[in-house]
Amino acid sequence: MEFKDLSPEDQQAILQRIERARKEAPQLMREGRYADAFDLVYFSALIDPECMRIAMDITLQKEGIHLLRPEQIELLRQHADEKRPLAQYLYGYWLWYNHETPADMDTVVDLMTAASNWGIGNASLVLSLIYKRGELARVEKEESEEYYKKAGSQEFNQLWFRSAIEDRIYGRRGQQADPQTTISVLRDDIIGLPKDTDLRWQTEREKELESEAARQAPPFVWQLLYECYDELGIAW
Repeated sequence: MEFKDLSPEDQQAILQRIERARKEAPQLMREGRYADAFDLVYFSALIDPECMRIAMDITLQKEGIHLLRPEQIELLRQHADEKRPLAQYLYGYWLWYNHETPADMDTVVDLMTAASNWGIGNASLVLSLIYKRGELARVEKEESEEYYKKAGSQEFNQLWFRSAIEDRIYGRRGQQADPQTTISVLRDDIIGLPKDTDLRWQTEREKELESEAARQAPPFVWQLLYECYDELGIAW
């Protein structure tokens, strides 16, 4: 049954759930409450692109997927078996970190390939990393580069964004290492802090760091900022 075929009451209930998921799930994840965020956003993500993006954020912090409850992982496994792309990516990501046999890694590749073919850039980046690191008992440089480029042109590619920023910090994939410029990009353009904010003096900048932009920035962006300062030898 399509949305337009539902009763006005059912349509309103779905729209209210989507609105709540968009508003509350990101905050729950910033608080480390990934299981609660999953309950709120997952089913809305099946019909709403913005909720889909929020659900993908479960994997932006590497520990996020491991904070889901066992029954949530089992639900993802079942939905992955039903060939639902979001579940294929999320369950594949969990299995990537928790695989026990070579057959499990074959399953990871199958799930990520299906999610990548659907258009999930995060899945393409995972495949790029798998081939780059030789996690299938062989290094496949061409496949790694192919999936890396594919990830950058697809939707739902937050992991690719994180990887691209790391390339700029450390000088990977032909990028010149430039943590100083990367600080400006992250601080000024992505988080949106005032341009004269010096994060080394955090206690003197409390009002700026308590801004709406700072509160809304994903935790991994702050982690990248820390890595920039660390590369410059500046304690933060």
